[in-house]
Amino acid sequence: MLSNKVLVFESVPFAKSQLSKSAAYELENITTQSVFLRGDQQEADDINKFIFEPSRDESLVSWRYVGVIKTSDGTVIEILPKIFKDLAFENTSETQAHRARNVLVRMLIKAGLISYRRGPNSKLDVDDFPLLEVFIHSFLSEMKNLIRRGLKKDYVEQNENISMLKGRIHFTKHIRLNSAAQHRLYCRFDEFCTDSIENKLLATAVTKAQRISKDTLNKKLASQLLPQLDQIDELKKPEEYHFKMCRTNRHMNYYQKALKLARYILLSPPVPRAGNSDTLAILFDMSKLFEKTVEAALREDTEIKSLQAQQGLGWFIGLGSPQPDYIFCKNGEQIVADAKWKTPASGKPGKGDQYQLFTYMKLLKAGRAILIYPQLSEYGLQQAKQFDLVSENKTCSLIMTPFSLKTFCFETQDIL
Repeated sequence: MLSNKVLVFESVPFAKSQLSKSAAYELENITTQSVFLRGDQQEADDINKFIFEPSRDESLVSWRYVGVIKTSDGTVIEILPKIFKDLAFENTSETQAHRARNVLVRMLIKAGLISYRRGPNSKLDVDDFPLLEVFIHSFLSEMKNLIRRGLKKDYVEQNENISMLKGRIHFTKHIRLNSAAQHRLYCRFDEFCTDSIENKLLATAVTKAQRISKDTLNKKLASQLLPQLDQIDELKKPEEYHFKMCRTNRHMNYYQKALKLARYILLSPPVPRAGNSDTLAILFDMSKLFEKTVEAALREDTEIKSLQAQQGLGWFIGLGSPQPDYIFCKNGEQIVADAKWKTPASGKPGKGDQYQLFTYMKLLKAGRAILIYPQLSEYGLQQAKQFDLVSENKTCSLIMTPFSLKTFCFETQDIL
């Protein structure tokens, strides 16, 4: 009997036999167009790259991506970050899965990609609560807050066959429909109402969330929200261009979190599927997620000034424009830093990373460069290390430092 829930880890192969043939086919064909994380933007990743790659012995592996996928046959696949050494699919424990899920959700919250709040009486527990339900709960909670503040209205074009003139007559349809009903007028007019594109997207997402959720609390919350959205027409097939139509002025700021989460729920993976609109793919590039988490921690440091994240170096545009992850000033010194979601081999940075950071230092005339690595539960960099290089009679310092995934702090704050 195949399970309808499969837990896998980033970079760890798992057997296709855990899945139905249709689910395996969908995973093999899902591309990075489903991924919503790149720098400060949420957009599709590189086109025509597959999330899963074939591995040995009829296995699949996701090398870079984490998140959750729901296939057309109802199978839910959670891809969790690899935070344990020598991890294999066959010997994964529930404790490891709980801890990895907890790390992932907390990173998403820290990076500002979801807002998951637990009240004192809530039964939701990140450790063992399904990842799909976490995303749904986050969205529904945002919707609850949004509705409390009030749904924004907008002028929406309406076309109706009515008994009195309103707006202007649509003559083509009026002649076709009312040749034998002279008391009717087919009118086109603008109505100030809640049936705007933003509210259409949100109402459609609430309906889908209620349909795909298996959690009683989430279903109850969705059912409480839907009556307050019953004046809004839902979209039959939400697409990316619908989100691009949304207003972004200051009056719509409180809509942005809910719309971001609605995008996760509504934009299905671009894979062939058998007549089921309830597929879902919420996926993140783990390296980019780590970068965003570190950026959030840096922004909380009051001594750091002029932080620029993913700032391109114009000098190298012709060579591909290398981008240091962070440039900032602290105590009057300019510092360049990169975050790496990996463990340094032999406790020191690779030649490529060294060359990259020393190049940044020279171009920016920075005195220090910092390589930031995750401090994982059982392995990885545990303490800061410094490497010096003398160039043009000037000493440049390259520092490796661990970033705790428990506290989201640098273990040695004095190096920053």
